[in-house]
Amino acid sequence: MVYILNRSGIIEKPVKPTIRIGTPVYDQEGNKTGILLLNYFGENLIDELLLAGANISGEMMLLNDQGYWLISPDPKQAWGFMFNNDHAFSNQYSFEWNTISSSAQGQFYSENGLFTYTAMSPQSGKTKTVHKSDHKVAMGNWVITSRVSPQTLASARNDFINQNFWLYIIVFTLALFGSAFASRLWVKHKHAEAQTEYERGFRTILENVKLAAVSLDTDGNIIFCNNHLLHLSGWEKNDVLGKNWFTTFISEENRTTCKKIIATAITSSTGAIIDEGEIITRQDESRLIAWNATLSYDIDGNVSGITLLGTDITEQRKNEEQLRKLSQVVEQSPSVVMITNSHGNIEYINPKFTQLTGYTLEDIAGKNPSILKSGETSKNEYGNLWQTIMTGGEWRGEFHNRKKTGELYWETARISALRNTNGAITNFLAVKEDITERKLLQEEVETHNQKIQKNKELAAVGRMANMIAHDLRNPLSSIKMSMQILEKSATEFLGDQEHELISISRDQVKYMESILTDILSYSRPENLHLEWLSLDKLIELAILTTQKQLEEYGVSVSTHFQPGLPTINGDSIRLRQALSNLILNAAQAMENNKGKRLIQIEARLQLTDKGTSVLIEIIDNGYGIETEEIEQLFEPFYTTRAKGTGLGLAIIKRIIDQHHAEIKLEPVESGGTKASIIFPTVPITQI
Repeated sequence: MVYILNRSGIIEKPVKPTIRIGTPVYDQEGNKTGILLLNYFGENLIDELLLAGANISGEMMLLNDQGYWLISPDPKQAWGFMFNNDHAFSNQYSFEWNTISSSAQGQFYSENGLFTYTAMSPQSGKTKTVHKSDHKVAMGNWVITSRVSPQTLASARNDFINQNFWLYIIVFTLALFGSAFASRLWVKHKHAEAQTEYERGFRTILENVKLAAVSLDTDGNIIFCNNHLLHLSGWEKNDVLGKNWFTTFISEENRTTCKKIIATAITSSTGAIIDEGEIITRQDESRLIAWNATLSYDIDGNVSGITLLGTDITEQRKNEEQLRKLSQVVEQSPSVVMITNSHGNIEYINPKFTQLTGYTLEDIAGKNPSILKSGETSKNEYGNLWQTIMTGGEWRGEFHNRKKTGELYWETARISALRNTNGAITNFLAVKEDITERKLLQEEVETHNQKIQKNKELAAVGRMANMIAHDLRNPLSSIKMSMQILEKSATEFLGDQEHELISISRDQVKYMESILTDILSYSRPENLHLEWLSLDKLIELAILTTQKQLEEYGVSVSTHFQPGLPTINGDSIRLRQALSNLILNAAQAMENNKGKRLIQIEARLQLTDKGTSVLIEIIDNGYGIETEEIEQLFEPFYTTRAKGTGLGLAIIKRIIDQHHAEIKLEPVESGGTKASIIFPTVPITQI
């Protein structure tokens, strides 16, 4: 800048901007000899700068690195740093100057308008190249700045919109449609690529799965078939691709139904098909397949085909059918079937079990079969059972079990283990059969056989008794008569010793005669002469019959009869004989009793499972009987006394059995024996 001063030292105007360049001058020896100054008139530079910015909308400004105007829209504000005034851009636009001085170039909005700026070096005359590392205007640089006021911006925006509105609307619409069309083409292209990639991956998966897979177009033609289906059907890929699915794999009788199912799945656009159907192999064999379906779509979203995935369930259905038949067999079996888990808890019973025992599965599920125990099977037997089945063997045996009602029944059982594919025991199977009737029949047969055996024994005894009666009775009678004559005719010649010997001999003969009488009575059972009898009178008559023997044993008898006892149907002679023998047995049992010898006889009415009956009890206070001997006491020729044939109780049992009555002996806790006889109140012929 060149200043022109007047004589008073005041700068004359107008000021002329000048660029002064100085450089030192040296001689040949390198000594400084002076300074060369070059003044460049800056007006030309400023005019060129203003001319270059003439087309810029807004105010053109040139600022130095201190924020003073070198060029300003208001000439009075320019070169303020030369005149020591505060006319500086940095003062008027402090916020904007902070932004401009912080970087080499840029553009920003503020409340004062739109500012655009760039820094330049006056030494080079070129704008400064800006790098990321440049953060502010370098010292000595100038800043070219333009400002567009907010009013100018608003006016320019409105003019621009008014002049170009419809053009931009048309351009925007065309761009919108073009964009949409291009986007659709791009989406279709991407969709087609994705569809192709999906189908490629899907078919790769179908080739590797262990399922039958086939893809059909909408006409049912085969467009894909995996190796699993080919192996299953026996076809080669070239033999089936392009062929119709229905004519190649479906039998004629199933073809129409299959077409309808596939068509429905395609038209419904759901692909929801879960069905079982047969396919025909190349060898004309049928295989049952369980199918699932999924639809295929083209790039427009239309159904292009259907893919079927199937599992061969031929063997499974055969096994299920076999299991169904076996299940029906078990359910309808006349035998009892029970299945438990490995711990012995019940999991299944068939209807026959419920019919036999009364228990339903709800009653005993999860419980142990011991719920049926009657207590008659020993622990050793159960131990043997478990040892057998746990080692894989089959146990066979019989149980006497108890029903839900408490009734006992007999069953034969076969129990074995069930194993899984690994050989481990998972369950136990019990197959049982009700043998109660068979047991009863066996008991009847055994009883009948025993009767036959006894009859044979009786026949032998009868033959022997007849022989004894024929061979011994007459000699015994002769001996008895001879001793009576001898004792009567030679009384005066016999002493006391001889009389005692004769009395002993006569008693022995009498004892032998009683033995013969018992043998004959047991060996030759007589037919009954039935009539209706009053029990109290029958008992009193039996007591009178034995009165002499009772007095000899020193035994007293007490009786108690329930009032209104019904009459019984029987043979009076045979029953009196049985009752008399029981009374005499009771008297003989008290022979060694040093206390009071008493026989109690009671008769009363009682109700049993078999109906109304009359009970007679004969109780003594003798030496009693052993429990283990009770069953043997009624056997012929068995006796616990030194004297006797052992036929007394056997004869009594015979008479009681003939009257369809029951007799039993049992010890009395206080000492002695109780004989109980139960007589029916209905005619014997009706029993």
